Amino acid sequence: MDRHGPGLFKNCYSLASMTLQKNMTSLPKTYRNISDLVLFHIYTEKLFASHQIALMQNDPPGAISILSGLEQLIGWHIKDEEELLLPPYEQLVQPIPPGGAIEFFRREHQQILGFLRRFKAHQPFQQNEISIVHYFDMCTMYKELIEHHHAREHTFLYCLLDQKLSVGQKRQILLKFKTHQINAI
Repeated sequence: MDRHGPGLFKNCYSLASMTLQKNMTSLPKTYRNISDLVLFHIYTEKLFASHQIALMQNDPPGAISILSGLEQLIGWHIKDEEELLLPPYEQLVQPIPPGGAIEFFRREHQQILGFLRRFKAHQPFQQNEISIVHYFDMCTMYKELIEHHHAREHTFLYCLLDQKLSVGQKRQILLKFKTHQINAI
């Protein structure tokens, strides 16, 4: 069933389960493997939850600030994935497995950025109750997209690159990711 090596996906998921930290309040200082980027995903999911909490606590400046930071972080992350991960993935992972096509990643990236732009434009605290309900409905759709996208990236992009790239190649790529994250914060 696994055309890319026996037990590959099982090993990736066990790595993810070992590294998942539910109380994560900051980004990790280093990444050792491409699949460690799942920690960035957890961090941004927590930031989005903080944005929603700020809205529920009637803290518009806090909600806007969190959303702006989140948009910047995710923008850098997407740019890095498309420039640093997708080219070696396309080159080294052959055949591309079903569900792991490059265009799926790019399309989902555009959808994620589109949601973040709509969130900034909507500002539900200046609207009526119906508008607030609509905003939280959009939040639910965004979170469903994020969950699906993160699963796709982890299953295909991250785990397969961990198998195909050398330790030195991974180190170079991950150093660039970390530098951009620090600059974005």
